[in-house]
Amino acid sequence: MTSYLAGFPGFAYPDGLVAGTTYYWRIDEVNEAEPNSPWTGDVWSFSIPPRKAYNPDPADGAKFIASEATLIWTGGMDAKLHTVYFGDNFDDVSSATVGIPQGSTTLRPSGLLEAGKVHYWRVDEFDGFATYQGDVWSFT
Repeated sequence: MTSYLAGFPGFAYPDGLVAGTTYYWRIDEVNEAEPNSPWTGDVWSFSIPPRKAYNPDPADGAKFIASEATLIWTGGMDAKLHTVYFGDNFDDVSSATVGIPQGSTTLRPSGLLEAGKVHYWRVDEFDGFATYQGDVWSFT
């Protein structure tokens, strides 16, 4: 067998692979005529990206960020639209429902960054069917 079927009833993982999960696999070589068999193969892995935004820049909790910083993130799997929520209060950003819609995975909050102040931001991802609320990140 040179392939593995997932996402179909009657097979492993009938509901498909799960976003945000890393899977590990290996192939062992077996030869019944060879006394040294089986040979253990290497372990490989692959990851299914999460549905929500990840890999923020500036990194969560970063300090001493320039006042002209650009917010950058990796979009969630199949994201078509990113909505950014930005502010200086964690609770306000966490519960915000009105944000800045973005087609790209960058935003420059010009004029909104103050030296020595903690800033919070969140990115919600929309894939055309559902919205996935992002984590709240912060930087100073």
